[in-house]
Amino acid sequence: MRWRFRRFPGPFGLPFLGNLPGILEHDLTAYTATCARKYGGVFKMWFGNTVWVVLAEPELIRRVAFKLLSRPYSPASAVHMLTGEQYSLDSKTLVFVKSGADWRNARRSFETSIVHPSSLLSHLPAVHRCIARFLPRLRRHAAAGEPLELSAALADLTLAAVGECAYGVDFRTMAEDGSALPAAPLGSGSGSGSGSGSGPDGENVGAALLAAVRSCFDCLDMNNATVYVPLKYIFPSLTPLWAWMAERFPDAAQRRHMAARAAVASVSRRLMAQWQASKAAATATANGNGNGNGAAANGDAAAAGAAFREVGGGIAGSSFMAAMMEGRRGGREEDRLTDDLVIAQCLTFLLAGFETTAVTITFTIFLLATHPEVEARLLAELDEHLGRPGVEGKGKGEGATGDDGAPPLPYMDAVLKESMRLLPAATALIRDPLHEDLDLGGGRVVPKGTFIFLATQAVQQDPTQWPEPERFLPERFLPVGGGKLGPTHPAAWAPFGMGPRMCVGNKFATMVSKTVLCELYRRFTFRLHPRQRLPLRTRTALTHGPRDGVWVTVAERG
Repeated sequence: MRWRFRRFPGPFGLPFLGNLPGILEHDLTAYTATCARKYGGVFKMWFGNTVWVVLAEPELIRRVAFKLLSRPYSPASAVHMLTGEQYSLDSKTLVFVKSGADWRNARRSFETSIVHPSSLLSHLPAVHRCIARFLPRLRRHAAAGEPLELSAALADLTLAAVGECAYGVDFRTMAEDGSALPAAPLGSGSGSGSGSGSGPDGENVGAALLAAVRSCFDCLDMNNATVYVPLKYIFPSLTPLWAWMAERFPDAAQRRHMAARAAVASVSRRLMAQWQASKAAATATANGNGNGNGAAANGDAAAAGAAFREVGGGIAGSSFMAAMMEGRRGGREEDRLTDDLVIAQCLTFLLAGFETTAVTITFTIFLLATHPEVEARLLAELDEHLGRPGVEGKGKGEGATGDDGAPPLPYMDAVLKESMRLLPAATALIRDPLHEDLDLGGGRVVPKGTFIFLATQAVQQDPTQWPEPERFLPERFLPVGGGKLGPTHPAAWAPFGMGPRMCVGNKFATMVSKTVLCELYRRFTFRLHPRQRLPLRTRTALTHGPRDGVWVTVAERG
């Protein structure tokens, strides 16, 4: 097989193992960036006996991202060995589902409920409520001088925001004073009965949900994956055998991953069941004709199926869940989402919707903490336009003027974009050309069925695209004067991907990130704690995040 890729340069691959030892030692993102600097914009890497063709040229990335739309890489070939029901659900998520009616309908649910500007603005009150609950935690750390691990703390905040914005429920990742809550078992029920959530009895699934999601991410790190993953890459023709063995003879990593996925999927089921119970109760109330039957039905439904405490407009009025469930009524059969597709999209949002945002905020605070001159300029802009708490600036505090609910803050926008250039939460796009060869030009033809790895992070740090690419320079993205520091190709900045498969939640993630950063820096500053390991180590799983966390000290602004 190797002769078919003879025109592609790349690192030497060991027999059977390929480049897996280097990838495991250095992390996939770092290893890919190193290879791009050495071999150029098109090269190959060997995952065992499976070859990946890597593109690190912005124009090629743009062409492929727009051309190969049918589906991303098959979940059977991903860095896991999910089996049974969890494999089936994973293949139906918006990330992996094929193009066609299922993909269009799932994406439409995200777009109408999350991406539209009016929807974004409607989510702001929920985001501010979650931030208000988070602030006391920072004040306690500032008063006590205790170090804070940012990535874990911010995950509590962003998961709370996803719960309120998308589902109209409180996942109870934080108490009212911002402190973390003890975990209650997630279980595997459908949402009925007591003890399955954080309902009136006060039980909390938030911490358990966070733990399950983190286990999912840990198991997608090659260093923590089941032994069947490297076996699949070393002997790809035997993949059906490895899947059979993983299902019947799972090792500890496989059992952990399957249990974590099942736990997260159970939350998706309970959210759907609670929405159905809430709508049924509302219908019964509307048909009660004032005789009390509706109220009784409402109470019975709440007692039977309230897995999560509802907030704001409640789960019946939640934008994301309502968009999926209401879309199942009327219309053509092919335009309706099945139960499995609804559960799968909930799984997508729970797994990716909060982690990427928490990582983006964490990386941005890390960069600001290590670049005080950038932080000083950002604070000056915030003070001028937003004002300090209790002291309004030109923007009248929380008075929104933009689509994301904030007044124009060009330097904040530039800081966020530069942070996502240097340390993006997603570092690559992966495509499979499936049924036809892919001609890249110059005599380079990728055989059908080959993985195409679009190394967006490598391009974002390519010195031919970005002057001084290793430096944190938000000025690159300022309207005036940024051009001389910016890229030579518009596709050289793609932290959310590009093309029809571009991250559908990018506007929501940007709004939440910007809102959180604004509200935190109006009140606090952050410095690295001595226990923080430098240089910063990162790891690549489903997202790209800090391997050892980010430890900071918190100081209230005087």
